[in-house]
Amino acid sequence: MKRKNIIFDVTGVLFDHGTQDSTQGKVFVPCKEGIEVLKECMVSAEAQGHTLYICTNMQIPYMEILQQEYPDIMGAFKGIVTPSTALAKKPSLAIFQYLLARFHLEPRDSVFIDDQEINIVAAQEVGIIGIHAYDFSHVRSELKRLGVL
Repeated sequence: MKRKNIIFDVTGVLFDHGTQDSTQGKVFVPCKEGIEVLKECMVSAEAQGHTLYICTNMQIPYMEILQQEYPDIMGAFKGIVTPSTALAKKPSLAIFQYLLARFHLEPRDSVFIDDQEINIVAAQEVGIIGIHAYDFSHVRSELKRLGVL
């Protein structure tokens, strides 16, 4: 099985914005189903040699909050691309081109998971395999079909 680069979006896939009622003051709360998929990918990454990345429109200060509050989750990623590092935001092709160049990734070996279809289309335009995270059973099914899980 060929090793894959599994690229996650953050907001709407791994985390949701918190509310005063539900989060005890936390800015972000884990998206249960997204974190479950991530953990399955982490096991698969260790067994099959896949690598995990983040490509997000979230700004660095918020990413730092996530890294402080959720080190077990955020520590799984080899690299993170934000608008500040790429000088572009999704759905610009430039952020995906930066991701590929920065980490020396082959598009055909890279899988991007995002909840916004417009971002999936942009990733596919540069050759990255896209999975629209409108439903996590669909995400799992696609990752299995691709041999990631």
